[in-house]
Amino acid sequence: MIFLYVFLLGAIIGSFLNVCIYRIPKNESINFPPSHCPKCKEKIKWYDNIPILSYLVLRGKCRVCKSKISIQYPIIEALVGIFFVLVYVKFGYSLNTIKYFVFISLLLCVSIIDIKNYYIPDVFSFSLIILGIASANISYLTFEQAYIGASAYAMPFIVIYGFGEYIFKKEAMGFGDVKLACGIGAFLGYLGFYNLYLWFTLTFVLGSLISLGLIGLGIKDRKSQIAFAPFMSMSAFVMLLLL
Repeated sequence: MIFLYVFLLGAIIGSFLNVCIYRIPKNESINFPPSHCPKCKEKIKWYDNIPILSYLVLRGKCRVCKSKISIQYPIIEALVGIFFVLVYVKFGYSLNTIKYFVFISLLLCVSIIDIKNYYIPDVFSFSLIILGIASANISYLTFEQAYIGASAYAMPFIVIYGFGEYIFKKEAMGFGDVKLACGIGAFLGYLGFYNLYLWFTLTFVLGSLISLGLIGLGIKDRKSQIAFAPFMSMSAFVMLLLL
């Protein structure tokens, strides 16, 4: 039963994350106005705003204007619910669980925003850096490990950012990826070179395989811009479960 409660908590948080994903790139307030249909602007009633369930009941359409609602909304809500359950299984009833609920919530926001807009808002990267270092002693880390982790995880991306354009004759990586790596390092901490190497390698293996798959399916071509934050976030989540 506890897993159901954790999943429902995640779905509720996921509903809020959907608001952040939609509004923050537009520099809109996440508090006002209340949730509303982007087409007809009608305020969404509470019973039409129940995570996952309301989407199914309304068959993916606004109750008022019948315009389609993006399937992103229930998918994000379900994913956060599943991720929360996995974190709870790993860390149990502890402050660690709350800390890493925040971690994966921020990573999911970053990933979806990067996919949709090809940029990473600083508010997420800086939040990861500050919260990761400030909460180090809550978990298995020391402040020193969190601080060093923030620097060490960012270092390979600084090198790619600095020399990638010279090597590949085009921008290889945005600086937003560097700041995100710093935030991920603050949460995962520096536990030795092997952990850093594993995360870095997994990130690029995922990035290569998925990018090649998208090219093979004709969704992207070789010159298309590819969002990198999802690969960094996926590998960070895997590392979190392996720690």
